[in-house]
Amino acid sequence: MGAVRAVGRPATSRVEVLGQPVPRIMVRAVFRDRATHRRIQVVNTHLDPFSPASRVRSAGAIGDLVRAGDAPTVVAGDLNAGPSSEAVRALLGRGLVDSWAAAGEHRTGEWGSYGGYRPPRPGPRIDWILTTPCIRVDTAAVNPSRHGGGWPSDHLPVQAVLRVGAPDGEGRP
Repeated sequence: MGAVRAVGRPATSRVEVLGQPVPRIMVRAVFRDRATHRRIQVVNTHLDPFSPASRVRSAGAIGDLVRAGDAPTVVAGDLNAGPSSEAVRALLGRGLVDSWAAAGEHRTGEWGSYGGYRPPRPGPRIDWILTTPCIRVDTAAVNPSRHGGGWPSDHLPVQAVLRVGAPDGEGRP
C-alpha cells in the first residue's frame, strides 16, 4: 500500500458485562490508501482477563462489527484466550482467519505470547492477529526482543506481514 490516511474518527464500542471490574473496549479505524483508494478496517481490543463469558460476548460484538463492514479487516489484541477457547472459536466461526495459521512463513517458534517478563517458551498465544480471508499473511512471529535491557510488557508482541490486494468493494469479509 502507498501512503495511508485515516478516514473519519476511530469509533469505540463498550461491551458491558455485569460484575466486571474494568470496562472493555474495541477501537475501530478505517484507513484508505491514497494511491489505490483501497480501504482496510482495523479493530484493536483487550478482552476481559477474568471472565470467559465476557470474552465470548465481546468476541460476538467484534464479529458482528466485522461482518457489517465492507472492507478487508484486521482484528488485533490481547484476547486473554488460547486457541481452544470459546472466544477465539467464536471469532474464527464468524469468518476470521488466524494469521499464524495462514502465514506462509513463521519467523519464530510458536511461543506463548504471555511472557511474564521471561524469555519466550512454548505455550498458547493469548494475543492475536486475525484477518478476513481476503488478506494474505506473508509472515508471522512472536517477537522476543528486549529493549534497554528489559521487556516492554508482560506480553510478547505478535506480528504479521499482511497483504491487502482487493480493491474497494471486492473481497468483502
